Amino acid sequence: MPNCFCQSLSEFNCEHRFCLLTHPVEFAKTSNTGKLVKAMLPDTLVVPWNRVEPSEELMNALDDPDWQPYLLMPETYAIYQQDGFERKPAASGKLFILLDATWQQARKMYRQSPYLHNLPLMSLEQVPESSYTLRRNQKSGHLCTAEVAAEVLRKEGAVKLSRHLHQSVFDFCSHYRQLQQAGQLT
Repeated sequence: MPNCFCQSLSEFNCEHRFCLLTHPVEFAKTSNTGKLVKAMLPDTLVVPWNRVEPSEELMNALDDPDWQPYLLMPETYAIYQQDGFERKPAASGKLFILLDATWQQARKMYRQSPYLHNLPLMSLEQVPESSYTLRRNQKSGHLCTAEVAAEVLRKEGAVKLSRHLHQSVFDFCSHYRQLQQAGQLT
């Protein structure tokens, strides 16, 4: 399909893993950047969020002794004690859980999901200005899902991969705008 941007992306291996806990509304959005993360890092888990019933796939990933989970969220939004989860000394990598949703939806997902409340929290400090321009109400310091993943990778020392992911967001926005202007997207 000529409009599919993700097929043009290179795949990379990473010592860490991402899990995109995705709001149901987000799956249908053509402007979703979680798909960039999945396309570039094929080991990424994409699981649907459910307020009442956590995904079995997510729970299995949280229980896996090889992965130390971290919930990515600004500390200012974390209203629960995030210290009840045991650290896994034998873990060989980190599992970064990103709430793939709008900021408003992500805060709601967090509040309504007790299974997230005692995961170790990771927050990003001093993030770059977002290059994501496809949705309204972008606030300073707020990044899209793929940019958050890129910043996590930068923080973990995967600078080259971080740059590739940041560039994919910029290219994705340009591609999306071209399709809009050509009347191929609404």
